[in-house]
Amino acid sequence: MNFYVFSFNRGQFLDNCVVSIKRHAPDSMISIYDDQSDDPETIMVLEKLSRKHHVISNDSKNSDKHGGLHANMQMAFKDMPDDEWFCFLQDDMQIVRDITSDDIQYIHEYFRRYPHSGFLHPGFLKGCNRDRDISRTRYDASMGVYFRRPGANSAGTYYSDVFISNSGRLRSRGWRFDRREAEGEKSAKASFTEMGFMFNPFVMWLPSVPAYRGKKKTLALRYAERIGKSGFYPFIRMSEQDVARLTGRDPLVLPVAEDFLKSVNFSIKKPWAYYPLQKMRLLKFLDGLERMCGSIRS
Repeated sequence: MNFYVFSFNRGQFLDNCVVSIKRHAPDSMISIYDDQSDDPETIMVLEKLSRKHHVISNDSKNSDKHGGLHANMQMAFKDMPDDEWFCFLQDDMQIVRDITSDDIQYIHEYFRRYPHSGFLHPGFLKGCNRDRDISRTRYDASMGVYFRRPGANSAGTYYSDVFISNSGRLRSRGWRFDRREAEGEKSAKASFTEMGFMFNPFVMWLPSVPAYRGKKKTLALRYAERIGKSGFYPFIRMSEQDVARLTGRDPLVLPVAEDFLKSVNFSIKKPWAYYPLQKMRLLKFLDGLERMCGSIRS
């Protein structure tokens, strides 16, 4: 299984993500698709990574909420060969344990058992969504996989921007990546059955990361990052005991990141925040207002 990492202006995070892939999936090919980063540190990291890995920079001027992420995802999908097993990750993620032959067998078996499913999610669940996930998640004991019942969320039942799939299966349904994750959810619902969630996930978003929306940081977003103490807080690699606790748990115990992973910063408040404006309604409103005013001026 090969890995595709999507990057913008977070060089330290990108390097950590790639290092974690090399450590825990050493035989995998790694490709990095960058969204025209202009941060000097990130440019240096990209130059270093390009000596050993495939690095592509998208020259799109896309200013959507997630920049040119989905254009890069489509470019990567177009570039890959037929019948490739692949995993799409983002630069603020980290693989936390070895990906074993049992994991690869599990992935292949999932897609064999569910011939109409397009995607399998490899990540832990977020503690901030614990109650929602408990109420919406069902377990299929025949395979050892979780599924979400449809709800009010814009994505996450049929599709996520982070996933494992097979290029041949997606192409057989004429798949294309839309401009937003919510649109991808609608397309996946029309073409595939629900997305599975691995019983034993291996990757997670880092907590309290700095962020961009449309490649920009408003004053409100910068302030939210400051009061939320956004920074680089990688995970400690899972020990054998940690992995045994994950794999040996009761299926009713969901794989929530805060219950199984440890950050190097033990003082980060749980449940972890994965976006600076998370649960900051006033700052989120001011962020939107500033972006709207900037759009009008331009």
